[in-house]
Amino acid sequence: MAYPKLVIYVRKILLRIRGKVFRKYIKENDINQEILLRAGQSKSLDSLPVLVFTATVQYREAQKEKYRSEGIDPNEQVRKWFKMQKELKELSTEGEQFIMEANHGSIITKKENAEIINDEILLMAKAIDE
Repeated sequence: MAYPKLVIYVRKILLRIRGKVFRKYIKENDINQEILLRAGQSKSLDSLPVLVFTATVQYREAQKEKYRSEGIDPNEQVRKWFKMQKELKELSTEGEQFIMEANHGSIITKKENAEIINDEILLMAKAIDE
């Protein structure tokens, strides 16, 4: 399988990190691959509730410049990411997407965002129990 430039770049970075962190990355990546393969076989999630939380900020300017220097268009990556998030929501008749003014980390670490996410998950869980 040919890997995109971004994956190769991330892998190089992780190789410089302690082995324990890299092994966790590899395990997470393997799990994600399995999930993506199964998801790719599904055309619909029917009425399975799906909550998609999308951060508006994907990269800092320094990161964008680094990607550009490696031939990766960060703006195109963001467009693809947003499109994928929307498609994920649309797989279910019960899908909801929440666009949040946040980045990858602050979408869950900023108190206001965490409260929104927790509230929506609890509402979904309550609706499932009913």
